[in-house]
Amino acid sequence: MIVNASNVGLRQGATRILHAVDVAASAGEVVGIIGPNGAGKSTLLRAIAGVVIPDEGEITIAGVDVARARPRLLARQLALVEQHPVMQFDFSVRDYVLLGRHAHLGRFQAEGAADAAHATAALEKVGISAFASRNVTTLSGGERQLVAIARALVQQPRALLLDEPTSALDLSHQLRVLELVRDLAAEQLAVIVVVHDLDLAARMCDRLVLLVDGRVSADGPPEKVLDADLLRDAYHVHSVVRPSPDTGAQTVTALRHIPTPNNKS
Repeated sequence: MIVNASNVGLRQGATRILHAVDVAASAGEVVGIIGPNGAGKSTLLRAIAGVVIPDEGEITIAGVDVARARPRLLARQLALVEQHPVMQFDFSVRDYVLLGRHAHLGRFQAEGAADAAHATAALEKVGISAFASRNVTTLSGGERQLVAIARALVQQPRALLLDEPTSALDLSHQLRVLELVRDLAAEQLAVIVVVHDLDLAARMCDRLVLLVDGRVSADGPPEKVLDADLLRDAYHVHSVVRPSPDTGAQTVTALRHIPTPNNKS
């Protein structure tokens, strides 16, 4: 097991965000975290990455305790791509991607030819080699997402964590990310991805974790988790779930919203 998050609980002030959450991912596996807005999906991903420290539970990446690991060691084990990557400085795309190699360099060591080759390969893998000389501050949201994925890849992590990587992408780039994630899993990375698009999640992921109010409501293959009753309780919608005749993956058609005491619209 590459990623193992066990009994994770987390509070923000007086509010409990995560309740005894268990999530695991093996090498070669893509695990999708799905659930309604406010369920704690991004917080869980940030906890796995060590950005926030849980109040309870334990998280390890390839046997490394995330809460106790030195940042450089942790960066060799995992890479996190957040939903809105921050790119404030006037780096070229190539130089920004090269920053991911710092996990493998000594304190005062400069990047060498091998590091540049890793950056070139990552840009090619993500399909944005043509952007190499562009300033990162000029990129669109979708382009920034792809550049951030390339930077994560040059870290050569054991686990890749992606927070809604397709949210700002057009259909073509969504499919590119879907194919890329599957290719990375085939290279024996453990991938955990937060996904809002349930149809895309069904095609991308080997296993889904449905998070509701900070608790795991279901965990299993897409055909088990994408169940009309489970989705009704999680999202408050009536839906029809059936396999796609084209892909064989589950597709979800939401039919109507179910009013709740807190949302009567």
